Amino acid sequence: MKNLRTRDHRTVLFRELIHTDYDKLTSYLTNLSDESKRRFGPHPFTRSAVEEFHQSQKDVTGFVAMDQEQNVVAYALIARGVLDEDQPRFLGYGLLPDANSWCTFAPSVADQWQSCGLGSQMFECIAAYCSSKGYKNVMLWGGVQSTNTKAVNYYLKLGFVKLGGFEHNGPNDDMMLQLS
Repeated sequence: MKNLRTRDHRTVLFRELIHTDYDKLTSYLTNLSDESKRRFGPHPFTRSAVEEFHQSQKDVTGFVAMDQEQNVVAYALIARGVLDEDQPRFLGYGLLPDANSWCTFAPSVADQWQSCGLGSQMFECIAAYCSSKGYKNVMLWGGVQSTNTKAVNYYLKLGFVKLGGFEHNGPNDDMMLQLS
């Protein structure tokens, strides 16, 4: 658990997701803008899908940022290893992902909380978590849509590098960060 303070002086509590958060997480997901919903998709946005996903995925850890009213304002996932469907692309880049030292990252920040420094602070916490688990490389969950320049620039600012592109409902980029 960690209190984070945005550049515009809002405070959130950042912590691991727990089962009592599922209703608030579902509300968060359903209230995202249509554009944000199209860009974030590790699982469906229904309450039953959230619960099923988190109860069935033993190698996935969820994180939430909660505002002063205890509403979810950001959500992120870390999965051990890389997704099966992403594996062939990484092999094509000459990389051999290892489930013990690689992880996959999927962040989401509510539209009204974007561009205030929250995502960067969250990632500092997530990077520390990843390092504590022995992960050396962080991959993006399903890549990032190439047309999502805000997200691409965010990842580049964090130190991610582009590995290559692929087509899936439009152009996408695979990006990776090596942790020290």
